[in-house]
Amino acid sequence: MDIRQELEKAIKNRKPIEFEYLGNVEGKRVGNPHILYMKKNKDGTVPIYVDIWQVSGVSDSGVLPNWRQFKFNQITYVKVLEDEPSFEVAEKYNEESDRYQVVLEKVMA
Repeated sequence: MDIRQELEKAIKNRKPIEFEYLGNVEGKRVGNPHILYMKKNKDGTVPIYVDIWQVSGVSDSGVLPNWRQFKFNQITYVKVLEDEPSFEVAEKYNEESDRYQVVLEKVMA
């Protein structure tokens, strides 16, 4: 399975993931992916993003747990944590937010 399929499966089944991201701090992160979406940037590009309630691992800010927006094309590895319990929808998740212009997959609240 590729990274997108793994993310979609995790979102659909509300399973946490372990993942790696090309950010300022490299290393493994763990979180609960809630929505995979596209949004148009000011420069006209329409990249894919994923909003994840990150619960552990490395973090640019060091503040966890917390909401994080990740650029899909900078995620280099995803493992669905199948043996972990399904996660609950995190606080302040708003599936109706204007930022979610084209939803590819989302948790069902």
